[in-house]
Amino acid sequence: MVGENPIRHPAAEADASVPPNRARLIVVSGMSGSGKSVALRTLEDLDFYCVDNLPVALMPAFVESLTRDPGARDRRLAVGIDARNRSLDLERVPPMLGELAKAEIDYWLFFLDTREEVVIQSY
Repeated sequence: MVGENPIRHPAAEADASVPPNRARLIVVSGMSGSGKSVALRTLEDLDFYCVDNLPVALMPAFVESLTRDPGARDRRLAVGIDARNRSLDLERVPPMLGELAKAEIDYWLFFLDTREEVVIQSY
């Protein structure tokens, strides 16, 4: 079809599947140099409220502060979680996501990977 965009944006598709006024969170993680910051900038262009390199321990407070008001404007959130977080904090991510689901916050987890030669070339 003329004018149809053949590129599919997973964030836009995920957003379309969420009921109106229901908060959604996209967690972006991955290897250094894999494009996490680029992914977050793209999500920001799609009107997500984004925070890059958010310490895992702050994620529940971040989400709660922006979603507690049912009429809140910032219902589309994205965070970049870096592997440099303490391993103990990273182990807390799955239970945190489970708690978010119980609070009726839909979430998606994207792990970005890249080939070693791409990382070496970027540095």
